[in-house]
Amino acid sequence: EQGLRGITLCAGVESAQSEPQEISELIRGEEGSEVTLELRHRDETATYEVTITRSKITLEPVSYMMMPDDVLRLRIARFSRGTTDGVREALAWGEERGMTGVVLDLRNNPGGFTDEAVGVIGQFLPAGSVAYKEQVSDGSISDRTTMADDGAWLEGDLVVLINGGSASSAEIVSAALRDNGRAELLGVTTVGTGTVLSLFELSDGS
Repeated sequence: EQGLRGITLCAGVESAQSEPQEISELIRGEEGSEVTLELRHRDETATYEVTITRSKITLEPVSYMMMPDDVLRLRIARFSRGTTDGVREALAWGEERGMTGVVLDLRNNPGGFTDEAVGVIGQFLPAGSVAYKEQVSDGSISDRTTMADDGAWLEGDLVVLINGGSASSAEIVSAALRDNGRAELLGVTTVGTGTVLSLFELSDGS
């Protein structure tokens, strides 16, 4: 509560007085404690106060909705545990409603678990398709990760949305779907961290 006075949050617009990260840090606090926000609606001068109780927020990695012309908008916010299951659920929901195409939204997706990314790729490609290749320092290809089974959505139209905030596993997914000729990419250049990171133990145990 202290320190939030003088910060006006416009509904749908970041404060002109503070950066979003600043505001977020002020709002965060111990679970169960309260914070009072001074808010102002867009195009209005009067402000009002809302007191909220802080609590842990569980963010679902997958959300979806049917758009006009029976096109499913499938949004993946991050590749956390359960993402593949969420995509399967979304595609099944869409097929029940006669979806004609899918828009896979990976904008501002920072990445996450590679196995979940492979699971998502597998929903759109047939068995045997290559998700990604691993290259060693001498330039040779050491391994190929391929799909074991046919995916759930193999024939319908697929467009992948990407932007400057799409990174890591999001780039692996978008590249795999493009390079296999399965999807068109729409957006701008991504972050450029489409890599797979693995931990390995050193001789001293670290």
